[in-house]
Amino acid sequence: MGLLLGTAAAIVGVESPAALPLRPWHLLVLIALVIALYGRFKAGPFRLFPNRWVLALDLAFIAFVVGLTVIEIVNAATLHYPAVLSSQGEPVFWFLAYAAARFAVSDAQQAAAALKSFVLPIFVVAPLSVAQLLRVEPVLDFTTSIVTAHGFEAKVGRDALLRAVGLIGGWTSLGAYASGIFAIGVALLVLARSGRSPKGLLGFVLAILLCSIVTVLTTLTASTILAFGLILLGSVRYLRLHFSVYLSMAGMVLLGVIVFHGPLLERFHQLFAPNNRVQDWLPGWVPNTIAHRVNIWRSETIPAIAEQPWTGWGRGVYQAALPPDSLGNSERLVPSGLRWASADSQWLSTTMTSGLLGLLLLLALLVCAGVVVVKGTRIAEAAWLARPVGWLFFANLLIAFTAMNLTNKGFPGVIWPLIGFVVALSAFASVEGADIADDEGVEPSPAVPAEVS
Repeated sequence: MGLLLGTAAAIVGVESPAALPLRPWHLLVLIALVIALYGRFKAGPFRLFPNRWVLALDLAFIAFVVGLTVIEIVNAATLHYPAVLSSQGEPVFWFLAYAAARFAVSDAQQAAAALKSFVLPIFVVAPLSVAQLLRVEPVLDFTTSIVTAHGFEAKVGRDALLRAVGLIGGWTSLGAYASGIFAIGVALLVLARSGRSPKGLLGFVLAILLCSIVTVLTTLTASTILAFGLILLGSVRYLRLHFSVYLSMAGMVLLGVIVFHGPLLERFHQLFAPNNRVQDWLPGWVPNTIAHRVNIWRSETIPAIAEQPWTGWGRGVYQAALPPDSLGNSERLVPSGLRWASADSQWLSTTMTSGLLGLLLLLALLVCAGVVVVKGTRIAEAAWLARPVGWLFFANLLIAFTAMNLTNKGFPGVIWPLIGFVVALSAFASVEGADIADDEGVEPSPAVPAEVS
């Protein structure tokens, strides 16, 4: 089951065969859910809602899907365009992936086994991403033939800096996926430190960390690289690893920087070259990409939102507003000031398409998810996973200010199954009466040495 969900998370950008309405990752999630439900009902009675916040999260998911659908229908009627309802199905599959993980495990050992299977696709994703960055022609042809990645395809045809997209379809999305795999690696290290996992796990985990670090470097995306640092720094106090392990991690990063120094230097020049500045009033240490976003927000996005604040401009507003009109509807009402094809911010993008009402629905979902994860950090049975997942979640809330990551490809595929595992472990702990986690992390087993070196 873990391998099914992990593969689904790694291939969300792969297109479906012409005859199928669903993409391959949708089918994998459905199969995982059936297997998880069968195993859970076969195992006997279980506690569906370990606390009221889990129930609130389920209700928030339903409200999010139904609310955005209603908003889109209202927008379609008032702004004169056919409703774009196909994208409303994506959150349904996030929920199904979350449910599959939630029903699949009942203790830390089962969760660890599922997570070890979940991360296996990174061993394919990492070399594929390296080949994309290095412009290996057969890999580029393969990627563009099966993956929806318009920005990547445009760069392939030009002599421009190419950033890896894996089989997800976006460099920021691939970085979000890699940061999720990194968080799992850190969680498995915490579990190994507690003595509650099989011996010999450390080498496997270090391989996971190496592949995730290599993958995120190939995206050349500063925000997801910083997310790695935040996850690691937030988890250091619980790891208590031998100094050699941290030295190994630093060596992995250094090796990646040496191997990819050319693209990394070119990307650094793009971020900080003075001739690329669009907002002279911002200090020089602010990257050009942020200055560019500030310019877009001030000149286009916020004025457009002010015109239609409550329900936004509907799905596909950018395609309709910018030439050529890919939606083919000249009667659609659109804001007149748009010049850039994205709001480049999750919060502003959601408000742009679904208004303040849509933003409130998203915030309600995220608040419920955040509370569930925080509660998991206080339960010994779940804390080893909940803490790295919490830092992953927090890092991506920050990234959401400058990227549409929370509802895009990549991040949802990893975060919702991980939250499902946290809920499952919390439910098991509630039934068994597990202890509250202390500040040092999961209590080590007395039969196995606590330190991993």
